[in-house]
Amino acid sequence: MALILVIDDEELVRMTVSKALRASGFDVVPARDGPEGIALFRQCAIDLVITDVRMPGLSGPEVLRALQAIRPGVPA
Repeated sequence: MALILVIDDEELVRMTVSKALRASGFDVVPARDGPEGIALFRQCAIDLVITDVRMPGLSGPEVLRALQAIRPGVPA
């Protein structure tokens, strides 16, 4: 099953999305912000990233660019 990284600074959104994905049989790794999401992406074999667009610090598009720098060829 796919491992999904969910990045969102709002805890309720992050937990709701994570819970729904787990109920559908997916493995989920939640992250509360961009830097944490990037660190988890480096540590885990993530198959899919779901990220908030507007977050303090790093925005969703900035996070996706960082992830593509870590693993070139990752679709965004």
